[in-house]
Amino acid sequence: MTIAPPPPGYAPHSPETLPAYLASVPGLGARLGPDPDAWTVQEVGDGNLNLVFIVRGPAGALAVKQALPYVRLAGEGLPLVMRAAERQGPAFAH
Repeated sequence: MTIAPPPPGYAPHSPETLPAYLASVPGLGARLGPDPDAWTVQEVGDGNLNLVFIVRGPAGALAVKQALPYVRLAGEGLPLVMRAAERQGPAFAH
């Protein structure tokens, strides 16, 4: 099986980068509040595969899960197939 590279522009998020990304997603400002500077982001995941964040704003909160294209504890030297992330995305969007 050939493991494809991550899609162009893919990068793991951090508490510092996540607000700008979420602010670009239509509808999330209404859920969190319109000012990303007022949001707090806490990384809560400590698993092997995903990044998990809790984002809180004046209007509400949400959880964000980002699948990585590699085993987190092993680093980029142990890549994963992106099919799982592609299938999980639509399921978590509801």
